[in-house]
Amino acid sequence: SISINGTSALEKPTEVHQNSPAPKNLHNFLLLKRGEANFQAAIDKHRDESLILMKQSAARGESSVPMSKMAACRLKNIGLMRAANLSVVPAGGKKKTENKLTERMIQAENAAKQLYVKEKAEKSRKNKAQQPVQSNPFLNRDNAHSTIVSDLLRRCGGKQKTESELTAIM
Repeated sequence: SISINGTSALEKPTEVHQNSPAPKNLHNFLLLKRGEANFQAAIDKHRDESLILMKQSAARGESSVPMSKMAACRLKNIGLMRAANLSVVPAGGKKKTENKLTERMIQAENAAKQLYVKEKAEKSRKNKAQQPVQSNPFLNRDNAHSTIVSDLLRRCGGKQKTESELTAIM
């Protein structure tokens, strides 16, 4: 076998450059990164499912997501978060507390609310942009005249008036 500094290359422990954030054991580093990615994926999944529940509830005319549906969503996703959280421990990672898991879940739900409001505002803005512009009757002289005449007739009770009587009404 090939020798490096008197040690067989096969026996040489994995070394990492001093500036590298990775631990000396690359396997543990990869396990940590996978666990962190799985944890973030569980949070993102909870955010996305919460957003879907909000949209479904709104489509049914409900002002909020029913507690039973939200509880089921939370239960499923907290399980995914716990599993990802525990997966980092054997690789030397720090386990998050239940309070931290709950905090991250609440953050995901708040992010879903913000997305819902943002999407609703964008949809409203697009709808307004697609609506035809209604002309102001007072910008068109003929429309303004007929509007004024209609208003005067309404005020007069539909009866004909003299010019001085119409001036007094205006």
